[in-house]
Amino acid sequence: MLAATSTTAAVALLWAALAESSEHAVTVEILRADQQRAIDVAHRAGLSLAPMGPLCRQGDTGPLAPYLPHADIL
Repeated sequence: MLAATSTTAAVALLWAALAESSEHAVTVEILRADQQRAIDVAHRAGLSLAPMGPLCRQGDTGPLAPYLPHADIL
């Protein structure tokens, strides 16, 4: 999960998280079209991008940007 107050901060946090996890398998499970900067970071970091199943949620969860949710807490 990643939450930030701005897109710039979110990009910096995502790069930092990826740098800290260099010894572990990394996945970013939920990326939407309105999160282009996170998609760009994932692509530039060499992560594979692949479609997944549907994202089912109840109620208004907001724009999900600059926020990368964890699938278990949506």
